[in-house]
Amino acid sequence: MKYGVILLILTFWGHLLAAEPAVSNPTFKYLSSKHGLSQDTVNKVVIDQDGFVWLATDGGLNRWDGYRNEVIAGPNNVFVNASITTLFVDSANNLWISTAGNGVFRYNLSANKIESVIQRPYNDSPEWIQPATHFFESDQHDMIIALAEEVIRYRPEDQHVSLLYRLPERDREEVQSIRVASLYHSILWVGATHKLVAIDLKDSTPAEKHINYLGETAPTIDNINVKHFLLDEKKQFWIGTVEGLFVVDMKSLVRYVHQNDAAEPEFDMVSIDLNIWDQVEVSEGLFWLGTNLGLVKLLKEEGEWRWTHLLEPDNEKLILSNTSITSLTIDAGGNLWLGSVNGGALYWSPKTMSIKSLQNAVNAQPILSDNAIWSFWQQDNDILWIGTENGLTRLNLTNNASDFFLTSDDKKFYKSVKINRIFPASEDKLIIQTSDSLKLFDPSAHSLSLPPTQDKQTAQVFENFGYGAGRDKQGRIYFISDAYYRYDPSEQLLETLPLPENLFDPSFGVTFLNEHSFYDGEIFLSTLDGLWLIDTENFTTRKVFNFTQSQTNNDAAISSYAISKGKLWVAFPRYGIYGLDANTFAIKNKLDAKNLLLSNIVYGLTADEEGNLWFGSHSGLHHYSIAKNLIKNYRYGQELAVSEFNEGAAVKLTDERLAFGSTNGMLLFDPQKILTYSEDNRYSMPLAITSVELDSRVLPTSMNNLSGSHFDLHYTDFGMTINFSANLTSLAGDLSFRYRLVRNNKVVSEGVTREPRITFGFLSAGDYRFEVSPDKQHADYTLLPAAITFDMPHAPFRSPVAIGSFIFLGILLAILYLQHRHNQILQLNRAQKQVRLFGEAFKQTRDWVVIFDAKKQPLAINPAFESIFGLSSRKDLSKQFQGLYKQFPSLKSEFDQRLNNLSPGAYLKEDGQIAGIDGQRFDVLVDITAVGDDKHPDKVDHYLMVFSDISIQKDAERKLIKIANYDALTGLVNRNLLLDRLERAIAFAQNHATKVAVLFVDLDRFKGINDSLGHDYGDKLLMVVANRMLNIASEHDTVARLGGDEFVIVLERVTGVEAISPIVSNLIEAVETPIAIGKEVLRVSCSVGISFYPEDAVSSIELLKQADVAMYTAKKDTLSGFAFYTHEMNEAAKNRLQLENLVKLAWQEQGFFNHYQPIVNTLVGKTEGVELLMRCRIQSTTIDPDDFIPVLEQLRYIIDATRLSMERGLEDLKSWYDQGFNGYMSVNLSALHFKTEFDLDGVLQMLQEFDLPVAALRFEITENVLIDNADDALRQIRRFHDAGFVMSLDDFGTGYSSLSYLKKFPLNVLKIDKSFVDDVSEDNNEHALVMATINLAHKLNLKCVAEGIETEFQAQYLAENWCVAQQGYYYSEPVAAHEVPELLFRQW
Repeated sequence: MKYGVILLILTFWGHLLAAEPAVSNPTFKYLSSKHGLSQDTVNKVVIDQDGFVWLATDGGLNRWDGYRNEVIAGPNNVFVNASITTLFVDSANNLWISTAGNGVFRYNLSANKIESVIQRPYNDSPEWIQPATHFFESDQHDMIIALAEEVIRYRPEDQHVSLLYRLPERDREEVQSIRVASLYHSILWVGATHKLVAIDLKDSTPAEKHINYLGETAPTIDNINVKHFLLDEKKQFWIGTVEGLFVVDMKSLVRYVHQNDAAEPEFDMVSIDLNIWDQVEVSEGLFWLGTNLGLVKLLKEEGEWRWTHLLEPDNEKLILSNTSITSLTIDAGGNLWLGSVNGGALYWSPKTMSIKSLQNAVNAQPILSDNAIWSFWQQDNDILWIGTENGLTRLNLTNNASDFFLTSDDKKFYKSVKINRIFPASEDKLIIQTSDSLKLFDPSAHSLSLPPTQDKQTAQVFENFGYGAGRDKQGRIYFISDAYYRYDPSEQLLETLPLPENLFDPSFGVTFLNEHSFYDGEIFLSTLDGLWLIDTENFTTRKVFNFTQSQTNNDAAISSYAISKGKLWVAFPRYGIYGLDANTFAIKNKLDAKNLLLSNIVYGLTADEEGNLWFGSHSGLHHYSIAKNLIKNYRYGQELAVSEFNEGAAVKLTDERLAFGSTNGMLLFDPQKILTYSEDNRYSMPLAITSVELDSRVLPTSMNNLSGSHFDLHYTDFGMTINFSANLTSLAGDLSFRYRLVRNNKVVSEGVTREPRITFGFLSAGDYRFEVSPDKQHADYTLLPAAITFDMPHAPFRSPVAIGSFIFLGILLAILYLQHRHNQILQLNRAQKQVRLFGEAFKQTRDWVVIFDAKKQPLAINPAFESIFGLSSRKDLSKQFQGLYKQFPSLKSEFDQRLNNLSPGAYLKEDGQIAGIDGQRFDVLVDITAVGDDKHPDKVDHYLMVFSDISIQKDAERKLIKIANYDALTGLVNRNLLLDRLERAIAFAQNHATKVAVLFVDLDRFKGINDSLGHDYGDKLLMVVANRMLNIASEHDTVARLGGDEFVIVLERVTGVEAISPIVSNLIEAVETPIAIGKEVLRVSCSVGISFYPEDAVSSIELLKQADVAMYTAKKDTLSGFAFYTHEMNEAAKNRLQLENLVKLAWQEQGFFNHYQPIVNTLVGKTEGVELLMRCRIQSTTIDPDDFIPVLEQLRYIIDATRLSMERGLEDLKSWYDQGFNGYMSVNLSALHFKTEFDLDGVLQMLQEFDLPVAALRFEITENVLIDNADDALRQIRRFHDAGFVMSLDDFGTGYSSLSYLKKFPLNVLKIDKSFVDDVSEDNNEHALVMATINLAHKLNLKCVAEGIETEFQAQYLAENWCVAQQGYYYSEPVAAHEVPELLFRQW
């Protein structure tokens, strides 16, 4: 009875709390049994790594791809009509599935294979199988599975199962069960229906330890029922129960479990009212909660946790008896999937909270006089007048209070007052345009009358039909009736506009549009044939936009406009939006359904404060970014609760918010908040090929994104359907897809479709590639294309091989017959050939031969000449040559020029080019001989002209020239041709008083891509980057590749330095734009050095050199990425050369020596080791290690220098060992030590010579060693490890800091860089990076050493947080060997 009363009170209180959610009428996209879901009670929703949504229901397993739901039957239909209790996606993208009666399954999505992995019966009821209640993946990728009575560990690689915990027998007898389990810090945390316990798995005899999270709160049957865990980003441990949510610092909780004498940690009670089903972290201090009330927002404000009941689930606007949200997850767009009880899965966008909807809901107090809104006018900052289908609404924008005027309760539409326009008049009155005329409205008296005029006769105009009202800046109202009129409310003056009747027929007038300050003193008039501007003083007119004939005949008119980005944007409901030059009115842009718009119907075009365009349509609300040329659509049922917007119902308020009216309410929003949210959450995502199906058979595929897959079809296959999606439900219905099917490198089908699938009935044999991409890029996401390939083989007797065999057999038979005939006539032909030998030689020569007489008229041509020029020796050659000369006018002059210059007996030989009859050009060697007359030797008898085709030789010559002057990979000019072009550019600049700019471009991060993905990816990336550079350069400029990832761009005809900046900005932006190659999306950046002629140098070599110097400076500037050459850079280069010479001299004169810095173990207060630090002094000059170490590496001296310093160090270490020291010396190794085979045997020999153990010597490496050549580095580090040496990772956190390296390489020590330690101070409470590094080291079983300790606070703080090994100036600066012994035996 007592519990019944408590339950009744809690139920009543829960309904009271749920009575008024913040979002009273949420806009959901529904996925229920009406849409193919297997059942409407959703137990769990998860999203896999490809973006597919998986849903566990009481009736089966489902997959949603944004467009369609697929019910997964499972092996032997095990999931059909089965209760799926929970789901989990692991790091390998496997789906773990728990069923109510058949145990746990693992779904390998890549192989599309489902296997049963766990079937453990109840301990006291072996005929029943325990379901899983929760899955958790450990750091070692083992699965921790909470079953009803047990917690087990499942190792996927060998299917090994081990029992971690079992409910005691007494708990099982009381029918208690486990609801959640997780593994943190080697501690198993178990939440059950009656307790929370922790089991330290490192203990030899693990025992459960009860955790009291309630504190002084009295336990109840509900607040001890633990069902949810979460470890957030701040390492806070959250505990959700049936009655309350609690949180504690995980560090203190772990200490309490590990240490028997530790005090109980204090939990924060976040809520005692909520039944917690699920929880996801959005950002620091912000969570979504799935509760018994529905969706709850939890936010930490001013140090206190506050929760807000946001919304309740419903079933397509039908109230659910159970308002619980049982599961929630966030998709890639920040939208929420909500699992409900009996309402299916609900998809909701938090962005809808940024767009406020005002509308009259059923059984609620009305806020509008009618939901159909036609006009707005803002009276002041607080009051907005709204014209509706049924009268006026005066809305207080501060408190949403509203007053209604001119309304009618009569349901007959013609008895209500429709307000189309609202304008201010004197004495707080309004001029309103109703459905038939203009009226004066007095809000204080609730009266409606005709506007007063000076002349009572003119007042009769207001009794006639009037429409199309607009207002100028002086408050005068323009409208259309039987003529064009203007009414001044302040002067009560009504006048007719003196417009030319031949141009402005009132019957063709549509509306006046309010005056804009850009067109001061002019007001727009929209007519059925275009748009006009009318001067409001002298009434002169000018045509702004002239309709085409088809537009004029369609009874359409421009109904709204906006000024933005120097353009006048006009919209009308049938032809979309036009962008005109604001001054010349030339058309610059056109937006319609063929390119960006969902519909050509556009209403209420409005520009926000940042110049973005907003407008409504029957499809929703839309935002157009002029700068990016992208459209963002806000759709009914997704972001919006209203639809079908109305013309004229749009206004920008004084606080920069926008209001839009529709047929069922209005929207009110701040555009910048919406756009900022979208920009902050913008990212790239690939399209997915969700499935490939055949009508002929079932095609086995994976359940992953099939993009990049290949399929081998059978020649009998037909009816291929390819399904694709963005795997983001918010984009469904908002995308058009452009597809292309390529067969044997030829496009056989392409087009645009709004359907997420395409079907090909019958496919011819060949190699196919299907590609799909978004037809229009989305404003919030960059959608990458997807593609698959497949082969369709030939039928056996129709294949090319079979057909080729038939042809070959036929040819062989023909050859045998012809050979037989040939042998028969061979003897007859032999004698005839000898007679025609000379004539045949003329005919058979491959050279083109023509003979001219003394008058240069053709006498004879050989067959080769006939073939090339399309002539025939059997026809009149003179007429044929005349036709040839007409076709090639220059040919006759070329012949005459050559023949005229030859005297009898002379000859001419030269190269040239000539075109054949088909237009093909040939490289020829022309040999002309003038043959003298036997009787008159001083006269020419005829000319013999022989053309020899040398095209092959010339092509080879050109290829050699190209090889010598152009880069083989990219086709850009190489260094040789670059210097020649640069010399020409300098000469041109000298003659024309211009400048030359040299841009030296070096790609950043290219080497990592080349090493990790291979040279094929690297080469393709270089070709894309080269093409982008060519697109940026003009026709006068030169783009060259020097080699590797270095490019040079020579810009000619530069007028000044300021002209270069936009080019450099475009260049950097182009290079940094992501590049999709295969399945990879690659990103590189660049550093650009710039030099100018004649300011920086006057020779090509010097200009190139100065740009190179500037480029190295640009590499240090991570902000801008480019640098102009300066004299200081040259000085810096000289200084680098001087430093290099100084280091060389120090090497020759043995100027390097050792210093040592102690490493202190604060736990015992003793020195545990020293770090060897190399120092350099030459000619009384001390060189800083940061300066000479890079030079030693550059000169390749570092290996020998390290060996010598190690010999000196071991000699010193030997003397300290003799004094009783038993610690170690740590030696730093360079990346160059791992470029070759490290002499490990030599090191071991040195240790043996000094009689020192292996433990006396340690080595430190940096992350660069691991990055440069990971595989070889791993092999060599294993050699050190196998020899017994301890390996430390130095300067952790300053490079890539990849966790994969820490797990992959056999490292022993993690050294925290000084830059992190510097953040630890009494004045700074943000020590997250240091603590994260320490926790990471402990998790990976690595020893932690902190460098750069300079204060007592740092030393104490780090020691208290289990970083006990420390070094730094707080203990000692690096000292010479003779000063070390005193430090070794000091008690710290």
